[in-house]
Amino acid sequence: MNIFEALIQGKGRINEETMSSMLAFLLNPSQTHGIGDTFLRQFLNIVAGEIGNTNYFEEILRQDFIRGEVFLEERYDLDPKYIFDQKTRTIDVEIRLYKRDLDELIEMHRILIENKIRHGAAQVEQLKEEFIAARDAIIDDNEEIIITTIFLTPYGSQSQLMKEFDTLTQDELENHKKVWLRWHDVDNLENNITGIIRYTLERELRGEINPISEYVRHTLKAFAYYIESKVSPIVSERHFEIGTATERIEVVLRDGVYVLEKYTSDSIRIHNKETGEHLTVKPMLRRIIEELDLDVSLYRDEILLKTKNTRTLGRDVLEELTRRENL
Repeated sequence: MNIFEALIQGKGRINEETMSSMLAFLLNPSQTHGIGDTFLRQFLNIVAGEIGNTNYFEEILRQDFIRGEVFLEERYDLDPKYIFDQKTRTIDVEIRLYKRDLDELIEMHRILIENKIRHGAAQVEQLKEEFIAARDAIIDDNEEIIITTIFLTPYGSQSQLMKEFDTLTQDELENHKKVWLRWHDVDNLENNITGIIRYTLERELRGEINPISEYVRHTLKAFAYYIESKVSPIVSERHFEIGTATERIEVVLRDGVYVLEKYTSDSIRIHNKETGEHLTVKPMLRRIIEELDLDVSLYRDEILLKTKNTRTLGRDVLEELTRRENL
């Protein structure tokens, strides 16, 4: 059983907040997961590699055990000269990294993670405003702290996400850094969150870290599988091919893009591509036929006006949409 799959059944949802919570749990070396700083250490190695400086976290990584704190929903005031409609910005996940100097812990790095699990969640000014709000507060407290902003998104480079990332320029960053990471990336299977999960599991299998409890091991596997099948749109297509769905097609209607799927049981499901919301199938099939002017009848008996059941109507709509695509 995959607990993450179970949680999204019916009206259940796993949103950005719950994904951030799971990520923060794994990144916190003091949590009860039993993997210590393994996940955090690999995360920092990947960030350093993306920055292009493998020594970026050198003072942190050379410690026997990373001293760090992880916070959720950390709020910072934003200077009114940058924005007028809202005075605060919230960091989804914040990591504070320390080194020990005699009997004192000194903060060296602060990592700000802006998490998105949908392409449609892009807000052009958000990453920039979060960095500015946090930077002003952090530097006011300790100007020696180095800030790294992480833009964590699904696979792909959708234009609005690119615009949000690019809006945070080097002029604002100064000597600080920004990095774009993915939850999963089919072009780079290692430098992303699912890659770190698998790296952790592989190290445990080889006996390079302490044994992980059976419960945590299965939860990590379930989380990685959930990310690949639900957060990454391209990998989800691969999942459907080897899983329960035998046919899948995207339908563009006036108010958005919808995904029509046929399963091995001949069941039909339709969901909104952006929100993931599953919709009542038969009314949506009728709407698709009407808006796209498909040559599909609603009736199995035109004389007696006996309507087709959902499976038959869905099959006919899929066949017609496929035929149009192949023209």
